[in-house]
Amino acid sequence: HYLANGLKNNTSLKALNLESNHLFINTIIELAAIINFQQLFKLNYSSNYLDPVSFMYPEEAAMLANALENNTSLRSLIFSNNQTDSQGLECLARSLERNT
Repeated sequence: HYLANGLKNNTSLKALNLESNHLFINTIIELAAIINFQQLFKLNYSSNYLDPVSFMYPEEAAMLANALENNTSLRSLIFSNNQTDSQGLECLARSLERNT
């Protein structure tokens, strides 16, 4: 919540590194609603599901995919170590294909 509020008025953000912050998908959805992702070139969302019992379900990956779908400038999405399944990754890939 604090991160999203802090970035609310930023219009020049080009890269956002959220690596290893133990953020859950609701945080990235909140950020997507606030940050102008059309200007964001790089998003690092790696290692936010480090707990072995935490798992990013396909529905959560779909929420992230929807948040990024209208982005036309994103060139780099780092999403490693998030413990999602192939269905979630396919959802992200389809979304990023449609945004070009």
